[in-house]
Amino acid sequence: MTNYLEKYSKVGQGAWAAKALYDLTVTALLKNQFNEVEEFIGIFNRISGDFGGEAAARKLRSAANLLSTYGNQKQLAECCINFSKEVQHKPLASSCIWLPQIEKKYDSEQIISSRISEICDFLECSKADLENAIREEIESDILPSDWALQIPSLYEKAYTKWFSKVVEAHLVGYLPKRCFPYSTPCVKVIAWSSEVWRCWRLLKRPTLVDPGIFRPSQFFVWHIIHDSVHIWQMQAYGEKWSNILSPNEFLFLEAQAMYAEKVFLSLMQNLVIEVPNWYPSSSKSIMLRLLIGLLEREIRLDLDLKVHLHGQDFSSWLREVSKITNLSPEYFQGLTAELLGMPGFCAAYTVVTDAFQSIPQQQRDILLQEFPNITYESIIPAPMTAV
Repeated sequence: MTNYLEKYSKVGQGAWAAKALYDLTVTALLKNQFNEVEEFIGIFNRISGDFGGEAAARKLRSAANLLSTYGNQKQLAECCINFSKEVQHKPLASSCIWLPQIEKKYDSEQIISSRISEICDFLECSKADLENAIREEIESDILPSDWALQIPSLYEKAYTKWFSKVVEAHLVGYLPKRCFPYSTPCVKVIAWSSEVWRCWRLLKRPTLVDPGIFRPSQFFVWHIIHDSVHIWQMQAYGEKWSNILSPNEFLFLEAQAMYAEKVFLSLMQNLVIEVPNWYPSSSKSIMLRLLIGLLEREIRLDLDLKVHLHGQDFSSWLREVSKITNLSPEYFQGLTAELLGMPGFCAAYTVVTDAFQSIPQQQRDILLQEFPNITYESIIPAPMTAV
């Protein structure tokens, strides 16, 4: 029991612990080995503590569905359902970053308004026409009829012949150094892919799970840019990599991927790089997806400050952000609800990325080498008095 506690306690309490159990479940399905899930279930209550909330309950129900429907693990699934009922009405775990300090630095409404103006300029439309303009551009990005069959070979080609070359030319110093030889990545489109949406895991080689339903521009941004950073990290960190991550580890890895998105967008806007001519999508559609991705993270920042810090009702927050952006509330519900109940997590996407970008190169080199021994204090200085 003590060894298990040492192994898993880093994942955090409440919704973080539920996320870890869900992540272990996905890995177990990929490997068809459920011993780690069983280990974690045995100590889940001790790891989660007296915390939970709806986000935690939702993750546990998702894990139960995967275990029961696709893993034939009825008993483990039942344990997850019982946990979900136990934690649903428990208080949220404390924030993983200092939200009062973040609020002093970030004007989330101004940031969102500025991004909306940038997207309007990009699409050459008014704010009143923005939702229609976004929909029109997205729907012009046609999903090939045999897309799911194309994805594995297309991804490997894009990673080795395009992404890696751009990184080596423009992102040296912002990603860890890879050791050679390194294992080739692969993409899997399998029966339960649509249940997990998308994920990345280190198995015998770096692996992406994809449902095979994303339009080419979305696939390009989410996988060929963002998730390729995580593939690169797996290749670089090797044995240091873990398929279950602490909040510090997860957000440090995400900061690298988010910064890469910014760099790729800037390079495309300034015509320094182009989408490969063999890829079935346009530069315009891909740049729009990158801009929308930045907007989504900034909206999550606003959610953290309004809902988790100040206690605003989620439904009223949705209406408010809809007025700021002139986009329908349904547009934001999915991208925020998955992180509702994990205070600090939404804001950290923006905050840790900005901090990672702005620290001196020498400090960044040290942090990249020190993973997984990462703390927030090494990236974002703590306030004088902890909140």
